[in-house]
Amino acid sequence: MSDLTGDLNATISSAVNARIEASVLAALSGDEVIGQYVAAALTQEIKKNSFDRKGTPFLSLVVAKAIQDATRSAVEELVAAERPQIVDEVKKALRRNLPAIADRLVDGMHMARYSVTVNVAEEA
Repeated sequence: MSDLTGDLNATISSAVNARIEASVLAALSGDEVIGQYVAAALTQEIKKNSFDRKGTPFLSLVVAKAIQDATRSAVEELVAAERPQIVDEVKKALRRNLPAIADRLVDGMHMARYSVTVNVAEEA
């Protein structure tokens, strides 16, 4: 008889736990509750570093990063498409300024040279 009671208690306990888990899951998956969690997450203040007195809303950080990523991608595409023209312009500029560049390199080498003085003396 005690085995039957133990099995019945386990069955009831399992059913109650399943019902509670289902109720919690249903409550969390409702539009209103999820909407509140989403709103809270999007407006949560995030500190960029330990010196920030006031954080920045998470949504602002996400939007700023997305814009930066899109901008970076657009610039990289533009530079890749215009690469041959950019290389030609750099070469032209280097050729035009070659004497000035050479003078600066030589001046830099003169300024960077070191002088060493060695004193040789005979000790008595």
